[in-house]
Amino acid sequence: MPFTSIADALYLFPYPFYAVAVVRLARGVRRQRPAEDSLDAPIVTIGALALLWHFLMHSYARDNALSVVERVVTLAYPVMDIGILFVVVSSLVFAGDRCPATRLIVASMAAVMIGDLGYDLLVLHDSYQSGNAIDFGFLAS
Repeated sequence: MPFTSIADALYLFPYPFYAVAVVRLARGVRRQRPAEDSLDAPIVTIGALALLWHFLMHSYARDNALSVVERVVTLAYPVMDIGILFVVVSSLVFAGDRCPATRLIVASMAAVMIGDLGYDLLVLHDSYQSGNAIDFGFLAS
């Protein structure tokens, strides 16, 4: 299958809509939070970004075998995941809402992020094959 294809565009297209949906869902959640709680989501996100850069993104960013478009598409997946992580953590996890819908959304976003990370790591080490166990993350989502 070609690397950068219409499938990549179709997969990346809904990410901004995921973020809007999570923010709109969390809009109804109101609770008093101390000022330091507002820093939890950026801290978690920056930590995750640092880990992703070290273990995954750095290798793709410096891979001269990839064209510029292939690098951008490859790096777009973890960047979108980090964006969703920030929105989910800031809007839902630390918001105090524990309804079943919130739990399902957090679980779905976690499954996507785990699937993306596992897929990217396996591809980086030439270990991915279709039907791999990591594909369950996408199915679970």
